[in-house]
Parts: sequence; structure tokens; C-alpha cells
Amino acid sequence: MRSTLVTLATALIVAAALEEPQQVLSSAPQCPIDIPISCTNSTPIVNSCCFESPGGMLLQTQFWNYNPAFGPDDEFTIHGLWPDRCDGTYDQFCRSELQVSGRQIKDIVVNKFKDQKLYDGLKTTWKSNKGDDDDINFWAYEFNKHATCLSTILPTCYGAFKDGENVYDYFSVVYELFENLPTYKWLGDAGIVPSNTQTYTKKQIADALSSKFGEEVYFNCDHNHAINEIHYFHHIRGSLLQRNFIPLPAKPITHDNKACPNEGIKFPPKGSRGPQPTHTRPGEPGPVPTGTPSAGYIRLEDHAGCLISNGHWFTSGTCATYHFIDLQYGGTSIKSTKGYCGFDDKGQFTCNRSIDGSKFHFSVKEGNVGYGGKFDWCLNKKGSTGEGPYKQTPVILADGKCESFKLYVETR
Repeated sequence: MRSTLVTLATALIVAAALEEPQQVLSSAPQCPIDIPISCTNSTPIVNSCCFESPGGMLLQTQFWNYNPAFGPDDEFTIHGLWPDRCDGTYDQFCRSELQVSGRQIKDIVVNKFKDQKLYDGLKTTWKSNKGDDDDINFWAYEFNKHATCLSTILPTCYGAFKDGENVYDYFSVVYELFENLPTYKWLGDAGIVPSNTQTYTKKQIADALSSKFGEEVYFNCDHNHAINEIHYFHHIRGSLLQRNFIPLPAKPITHDNKACPNEGIKFPPKGSRGPQPTHTRPGEPGPVPTGTPSAGYIRLEDHAGCLISNGHWFTSGTCATYHFIDLQYGGTSIKSTKGYCGFDDKGQFTCNRSIDGSKFHFSVKEGNVGYGGKFDWCLNKKGSTGEGPYKQTPVILADGKCESFKLYVETR
């Protein structure tokens, strides 16, 4: 009788285990306990599977989408987990062979790793601004742009890699980290709750979040002065799979121009519209254009001439008209008559029909053109072609070793 009960108990345990999500632990890299914290090493780390680099500053980002409203009324939503470089710049779309579609993500999480609970959690809290049907496409965009730049979840880091394991792990880690950073609750604990009439100071919000997180938290506002995004900065010790996140004081976001005012910050309930301000310069009655220009010339600060249609600097002839196209999930594509613009294998800004515009997300801040958080550029004189008035010179992102300048948009 006793053996029968033991057998029955064992069977019940096994059955219960089969109903749980598949745990992905056995093939994770075994990292030494004394591995340095990311961004703090003084010498190169050989094992990149145990040391997140070059993106050693990890940002867990959240949205407050109130108009239109997305996600639960009492939760911020996930924006992503971004591996920024230690200086605040960032890489994007690092490894094309690791990119996935939204349908593949759903199949990996639900069918291959049997984690319906994780999928349901993601569907609730990781929302696209294009509607529920687009959620999985937003996840794919975030994975392809950011997760492919993570060094510690490359397939080669696993002892017995299962197809899609890195994808499952990324979304599992992001969701778990998000659950441990309950922004809405932390604000509510400090008396900061959604309201159509009440406003808050920057200090109130900053103190509410930092007292829970343990470090300064970055947050920004939209054009209504309403809080709309939170960034939690971390370093990490070891592999991403070890989840050893270390809170870090917020760093300046060089590619962001949506700073909150010191007073009068709104926290609108989801579904509310809020007041619509008029953007004017002092003494001018008309509206001031905001956002990315639709078209214009690209000129070099303190240099004659401009960029021509292939992306090179030219001092003679006619400037090319560039078009700036806001992308679905953020960032801007740039296009000339030659095609979309990006970078060639030498790191030179170039525009031609072979460039995939969806893979190069530029920023335009206060009229200046940037990429990956960098807004300083240099001339690559070694890549110049032609002579005299016909000379063309490529531009590259500054590396700190050249005379730099800004690229700015002159609207037509």
C-alpha cells in the first residue's frame, strides 16, 4: 500500500511538472562568482558569455500610454530591455541571423517552451501602440533591435542550445525584471496617482521612484507635460540569465528631448485626453514646428557645402533634399533620391537602393542628426573621391580621435 502511495505521489509530481513552463537552466553558462560587474572592468574579459559587453548598461524601459490607452489602468507597460554601451551610446540590429518574427516568438514561448503564463503576461503588459494584433510585432522589433546585441545569450553561450532558447530567455528575463519594478505601485505609495486635475513636481516623482529603486530613476514627459516613460538603469554581474541586476543612477539620455518641467507634471488616467498646449516662441503668435522635419538639406556645422544624395559632403553644386520618415516604433529613417540612408562596411554614412531603411534608426534632436545616441560626426578624408570642386568626402560618426561637428537639418 505504501509503495502504491509513493508511486501515485511521484506520478502527481511529474504530471504537475509537465504542466509548468519548461525551465531553461541546465544549458546556461556557468560563470565564476568573481566576474566583474559590467562596465567596471579594467582589463578585457575573455568570456563574453559571462560578461555583458559592449552593452553593459541595461535599461528597463516602461510606458504610460494614456491617450490612446494601452495596457491595464493600474500598470505601466513594457517598452523593452536595452543594452546601452557604458558611455550611453548604443548599438542596434547587431546580428541579422538572430532576428525573429512576432509569430516565431509566440511559437517559441507557447509551443516550444510551453509557457502560456509568460505569453499571457507579455500580451497584457507589453503593448504596441498599433493595437492588440500588433503586440507580437512590437516584441519582434525590440528583440531584433536590442536583444541581438546582447553578448551573454548568444546561441554559442549555451551548453546544449535548444532552438529559440535565447528568444525565450530574453522575454522571460525582461518580464521578470518588469514585475520587480512596479512603477505604478511605487508612485501610488507616495500619493502620486492618476488625476485629471492634480499635478506633481519633478522632485516628488523622482523621490518616489528612487526611494524604492535605490538609485535615481530617469523619466520623461510628452508635449502635455504628462509623464509617459520610465528608464531604470542597471549594470549586471555575469550572464543575463543569472538575473543579477545592479541598480545604477540614471544617466542623461542624449538622444531624448522630452524632459519634464520642474512643476506641473501631469499623470493622466488612461483614456483621458488632457489639455493640449500651444507651442510658441516668446513674442511670436504662431506655432513652432515640433518633432522631426519632413524634408530638408543636411549641412555640416562650421563647414561650407552640404550632403549630396549619396550621403557625401560636397562644397560645389546643389544640396540634396533629404526626407525624414518617423518609424512605427520610434526612430527616423532618412532617404534621398538615391535610396534609404545607413552605413557601409567602413562606417560611412551612405544612401543607395541597397540600404534597408528599417535597419537604420536615426534621431533628429533640435535639428541635429544622430545615430545610436551619438550626434558628433567627422569627415573620413581617406575615403574622399574626386579632386578640386568635384571632391566628395564621406562622413562618419566621431570616435573621439577626429575633429568633430554636428550634422543639422536646414528645412526648405
